[in-house]
Amino acid sequence: MFWRLLFSNPMYLALRLLVAGVFIIAAVPKLAAPGDFAQVISGYGLTPDWLNPALAVALPLAELGVAVLLVLNRPGGVLGATLFLAGFSMVLAYGIFIGLDVDCGCFGPGDPEAEAYHGLDQALQRDLWLLTACGWMYLRQLVQRHIPAPLRVRVKNTEGECDA
Repeated sequence: MFWRLLFSNPMYLALRLLVAGVFIIAAVPKLAAPGDFAQVISGYGLTPDWLNPALAVALPLAELGVAVLLVLNRPGGVLGATLFLAGFSMVLAYGIFIGLDVDCGCFGPGDPEAEAYHGLDQALQRDLWLLTACGWMYLRQLVQRHIPAPLRVRVKNTEGECDA
């Protein structure tokens, strides 16, 4: 019973919408103030200054794209969210490692969470939880198919080839 609920369609839908909602809530303020978000990106010191204005627009647009794919349950949504969250987690871990005390930039410039906590730890924990949700969605997709595609055996029968 527990496993059925855990891998049920409503649970999958809820997690997809949760992750998509976070991506939408994160993207909109960044798009509203791309100049300020470019300064947040610059604070990490990972990209050249000339690239930051383009990233300040491209990143939130891509976040919105991933959110749409998740809401519509289209291919690439879970993968896109996973790649974004893994990348964001690495940037946050880097910031923690070198001792940065900056706005994480997760929910745009002037993020209330960043102002309240002034640290990257909370943002990293949130991203790791969301990354765990993405891992669950991958696992659920595998359970739904019962046999993952890479493990399927190709067999020949008298009518030609088919999956076994």
